[in-house]
Amino acid sequence: ESNEKELLENKLVIEQFRAEVESKEKELAFTIVEKDGEIEELKLNIQNKSKELEDLLGVEERYKTSLTNVNDLEQQMIQADMNAEVTETKLKAEIAEKTNFNY
Repeated sequence: ESNEKELLENKLVIEQFRAEVESKEKELAFTIVEKDGEIEELKLNIQNKSKELEDLLGVEERYKTSLTNVNDLEQQMIQADMNAEVTETKLKAEIAEKTNFNY
C-alpha cells in the first residue's frame, strides 16, 4: 500500500510538472509572438529611417549642385563684367580716336 501511495504521489507531482510545463510553453509562445511583432515594427522603423536618410542625402546632393551652379554663375558674371569693361575701354578709345581725327 505504501508503494501505491508513493506511486500516486509521484503521478500527481508529474501531472503538476506537466501542467507547469504546458503553462510555461504557452507563456513562451505568447512572448515569442509579441517579440516577433516588435521585431517587425523595428524593421519597418529602420526602413522608414533609411528612406528618410536617403531623402536627406538627396537634398544634400542637390544643395551641393546648387552651390556649384551659383559659383559658376558668379564666375560667369565676373567674366561678363570684365568683357564689358574691355569692350567699353575699346569703344572709348575708338571714340577718342575718331574725335581726334575730326579736329
